[in-house]
Amino acid sequence: MSVRFFCVYTHFLPANRQNSVFYDYFTSKEITFQPSVPKGKFLDTFCVNSYNAALIDFLERKMKKIALLLFSIVFSCLLVYAETKQPEQAKTAPAAEKKAEPAKQLQWAKYPIFTATWEKAHEYCENLEESGFKDWRLPSIDELRSIVQKCPETAAGGKCLISDKNGKLSLNDYSKQDCRGCRRGGFNLPGNGWFWSASQMTGTDHFWVISFKNTRISNANKAVPYNAYCVR
Repeated sequence: MSVRFFCVYTHFLPANRQNSVFYDYFTSKEITFQPSVPKGKFLDTFCVNSYNAALIDFLERKMKKIALLLFSIVFSCLLVYAETKQPEQAKTAPAAEKKAEPAKQLQWAKYPIFTATWEKAHEYCENLEESGFKDWRLPSIDELRSIVQKCPETAAGGKCLISDKNGKLSLNDYSKQDCRGCRRGGFNLPGNGWFWSASQMTGTDHFWVISFKNTRISNANKAVPYNAYCVR
């Protein structure tokens, strides 16, 4: 504003002034007015040009600061968005993308216990120490079915519904037709006769058993002497 006032002021200087020195506070320069140069043209041209150059320089510096500020704001917003978006995507990730944990490999005892009641067989497995392990137990009916061979009906997931995992342990879940086993069926463990499971028939003192002879599934009173394989 001081520059424009200076230009207007010098434009109307008295004609009898030969040499005049003015100080431009905007450019910090001294300006000498000479009569040989038209008053209005020289001073007005100089002041306008210096004003434009200074204004452009001022705007450039301001624009750089504004651009830097905008860049900082946008960058900060992107960082916040990325941090908040990742947990949301993890929560909404489809269950199908999760990797299924591998099934635990069963380890069977080297030798079975023969002709023991259910309680004796259960106690035997609980106290067994073999291969450096002490966490042996009676297998569930599902675990016994997992080693059935050549009999899809009584193998794991077969037509026979008796299962701990599926909660099918009552007499109403049992079908002689579906659980009768196969003549050519067998196991990948040595043995013969009926073997105890840890799966109890719902509402009774009977436990589910399976035949190593023909893979048939049935149930028996816990006082009956059968065989048992321990597992861990």
